[in-house]
Order: sequence, then C-alpha cells, then structure tokens
Amino acid sequence: GIYDWSGTNPMPPEMLLLPSFLPIHLGKVLCYCRMVYLPMSYLYGKRFVGPITPLILKLREELHLQPYEKINWNKTR
Repeated sequence: GIYDWSGTNPMPPEMLLLPSFLPIHLGKVLCYCRMVYLPMSYLYGKRFVGPITPLILKLREELHLQPYEKINWNKTR
C-alpha cells in the first residue's frame, strides 16, 4: 500500500508458462532470479495490497514528496 502497482515494471506470471525451448524461459536463468521472479510475479498478477493501516498512511506521507493520490505512477517506472 506504500507504492502503487502501476509504478512497477510488468512481471507477468504467464512467463512461467512459456515453452522451455525459448531462450527467455525462466529455467534458463540464474536460480536466484527464478526465486525472486516467481513470488513477485504472483503478487503482481494478483495486484496484492495489504490492509491500509495508520502506519501505512504515515509512511506514505514520509516517503513521498507529494500527496499519494496525486503521484503519476506511470512516470515512476
């Protein structure tokens, strides 16, 4: 809830379904990259956002220079 999903680069979970003969198949990348990509792509696909608590609201105020609602998230990529 501190950073909007539209401000991140796409990580489609469908990449995991590509056939293994393709050069960009995840089975051909470093193990560490797969371990990071798998959970992040799942969360990206679900667009998971935790509960917005008072702590999250305070962190938004502290970390962002402008109000959270006015940030152009597409420009932050």
